[in-house]
Amino acid sequence: MIQEHLKKLSFWGKFVGWTLLISGGLSTLIGAFAFLVGAIPGLVTIYMGWKLIKASENADRLYHEANNEEAFQSLLKNYLSFFKTQGILLIVMFVIYGLMFLLMALGVFGSLASMSSL
Repeated sequence: MIQEHLKKLSFWGKFVGWTLLISGGLSTLIGAFAFLVGAIPGLVTIYMGWKLIKASENADRLYHEANNEEAFQSLLKNYLSFFKTQGILLIVMFVIYGLMFLLMALGVFGSLASMSSL
């Protein structure tokens, strides 16, 4: 049962990892043409794809060598790094959305206040 999960984990980790790597590369190129800071999301996506590929390689090693402690530790380390990066991105996204909501609310209240003084 564990071997079956490791095989699927290896396949899907490679598939999603390479997809992230390619889309991150395209995003970096497009973002770099727009503005250098625009390349940062692409670079983060490339990093996340790389971590998934490394984790899938370790899952494949565990599939073939069931008791490889080093591969197991590396698998967990790479997945942890992927999820920590994803979590940081989610926190940043929520902060940006909160700031946008606050600025929109201030804009609406400011325009209502200026309309009432007319």
